[in-house]
Amino acid sequence: MSESAVRRHSESHMETPPAVLTVCLSASALAARFWRQLDIPQIALRHIYSVAEAGTYSPALILLDSTLLEYATEQEWRNAFPSAILMSSDESIETCDLLFSDGFPEVQSQKILQSACEAWLARKRLADSQQALAAIEGNLDQLASVGIALSAENDLATLLRKILT
Repeated sequence: MSESAVRRHSESHMETPPAVLTVCLSASALAARFWRQLDIPQIALRHIYSVAEAGTYSPALILLDSTLLEYATEQEWRNAFPSAILMSSDESIETCDLLFSDGFPEVQSQKILQSACEAWLARKRLADSQQALAAIEGNLDQLASVGIALSAENDLATLLRKILT
């Protein structure tokens, strides 16, 4: 086998790189020890200032703190990113999905981060399933329409012509 054929064969059998989840957080939150030391290749940390800036990253998780809440309310964040998991470092925000504090022990912080990632994945799978179901329902409606149209034809030759064209 030629060198280029070997390269093409090996490239076609390479593993797909794992998906990366984006976590958006403020500069002050990013300065916390847990986030500075986080070394997980599948998690990309993005420093943001606003909803618009977060939109450029399609975040899976957003850590809301007082800095980010100066730019937009919790409800505005939720409306902008309905599938994202909103974590809060502020106990006064009662509607966030998870509470995340810099004061938690590292093991607890890791478990909360894992739970947040799993919750996002569950939301994503649900949304993907709903989208697939809607597409299937549309296809079934089209198929039923074709079946009704074909069943109305009584002449066999005309029916075969319709099916073949």
